Amino acid sequence: MRWPTPKPTLLEGDMAAKHTYVSADDEIYFFFEYTSGGGYQHSDGNDLVSNLQKDVVRFGDKSNIMRYKAQAIQHCRDLIVKGFKNDIISETCVVPVPPSIVPGEEGHDDRMLQVARGVFAKIDASSTGGPRDLIRQRRSIRKSKASTGDRVSVEELMEVYSIDEKLIEPRPHRIAIIDDVLTVGRHWYAVKERIVEAFPAAEIFGIFVSRAVSPTPSAFDVFDAFKGNDS
Repeated sequence: MRWPTPKPTLLEGDMAAKHTYVSADDEIYFFFEYTSGGGYQHSDGNDLVSNLQKDVVRFGDKSNIMRYKAQAIQHCRDLIVKGFKNDIISETCVVPVPPSIVPGEEGHDDRMLQVARGVFAKIDASSTGGPRDLIRQRRSIRKSKASTGDRVSVEELMEVYSIDEKLIEPRPHRIAIIDDVLTVGRHWYAVKERIVEAFPAAEIFGIFVSRAVSPTPSAFDVFDAFKGNDS
């Protein structure tokens, strides 16, 4: 598959205001827009996200389908490698937002950790840079359900998230939080807060494959139900 390789766009102004848990001073970049409810045919962004999020349980034994997931992971790696100056990324600690399901449980999908590791297979890391699975999640969290309004809250995320003490050193001076889609921003906010607590002096920014766009809040809800992990 061939997806375009756009330059990263800084989320600011009216765009940022549409994401509830993004503050005016947050530095967040994205490459595509994902149209909630539009289906994979709607745009390059929708198609890339659809392939990136292929279900590892449903399609795990179907190599002809999972190869598209692998290609999407590689493309997301290339977006970061080509979109940012290598000397900046080499000195950046790249931290993936944890997936909903923890390691060891069926359905665990570490796609964003794979993206982070892929970046530093292409770029040499400095002593404080490189991929770091810094956020520990104490237990799996439920998938958001638009039909019942049962969505994981920021407070619940803060309760399950913690910093892996074994990975604190060497202390990074620049940290990038990465994830696939920015919707309202709950996961972004909770991960950022935990990182700020541990590294108050660090420069922190976000890199998202796409941001969700929708003319109505209800379509964001539909996307929450589909994704189960709304950053």
